[in-house]
Amino acid sequence: MRHLRRIAPLKLVEMTVGGSWRECAQALDTPEGHAGSALSKLRHQFGDSDLWTTRCEVAEQLALHLDTLPWRVDYGRRRNVFATWQMPRTDWTTLCEGLPQADRLIAQYGTAIATVLVWAETTLADHLLCPLPQIPHRTDPGCTRSGSR
Repeated sequence: MRHLRRIAPLKLVEMTVGGSWRECAQALDTPEGHAGSALSKLRHQFGDSDLWTTRCEVAEQLALHLDTLPWRVDYGRRRNVFATWQMPRTDWTTLCEGLPQADRLIAQYGTAIATVLVWAETTLADHLLCPLPQIPHRTDPGCTRSGSR
């Protein structure tokens, strides 16, 4: 399902402005590796079936449906707004109250888990693309996402 969610926007951008899948991924701020991997995996999973061709027909139907909507959500804007947002620690602590191992997870990861979950749900984007600036690494809690200290 994740791979379909990654390639659907690529196809819609391609239908709208043209270009290669790489150019479409760049326009969507989707890492090229994520887009390429999704395309490759789906081609492999679809095999010799007609599903690869069907995805184009489904994308066309989706585009026609989107054109009929009275209003549209600008998910790119929403992602930008939430790019620097983080779950307040007091709110996360309250939500986790009574959950097994919550204290350990909050101590180890702070509000990172909550921030990623809310970001992914609010933006309808892949959680792996969350721009959370610092997510502690499992083996070294002092490391940031980029590996620096």
